[in-house]
Amino acid sequence: MEEFFDPSLGHDPERSYRLVLRVPPEPEYARTVRSAMASFCAYHGIPPSEMENLTFALGEAVANAIEHGGRVGEIEVTCEIDALRIVARVIDRGSGFDYSDAERAMLPSALAEGGRGLPIIRCCSHFFEVSAAPEGGTAVTFGRYRKST
Repeated sequence: MEEFFDPSLGHDPERSYRLVLRVPPEPEYARTVRSAMASFCAYHGIPPSEMENLTFALGEAVANAIEHGGRVGEIEVTCEIDALRIVARVIDRGSGFDYSDAERAMLPSALAEGGRGLPIIRCCSHFFEVSAAPEGGTAVTFGRYRKST
């Protein structure tokens, strides 16, 4: 796992801060990713309710990357915080899929075995996009706007 975050530098609300993690596409790393993002957000003063929504969405995005990314290469997770918003991106190196309807995906029936990941991410986020990753695979980008204080 690779992390670029130095808490000794302090927090300046006018700057942008970025966390980058690269993890193997294995289920045991999902908790590590969620925990790192929660700590990063807490350090930068993100309110617990916002952090919970983002962490829940992140968990779904990482689970999708593990399950559907073909377990090829590392999963890259970034989180960027600035004065206006919090943006997370999860990139896998799988073969991808048809993204055309991903942003409008609806929850499946209550008895369906899967298909909840993207709708949950969308519901927990103010903005959401699924696209082809620049180096192959799928990029899921989502986030929330910060509330004025």
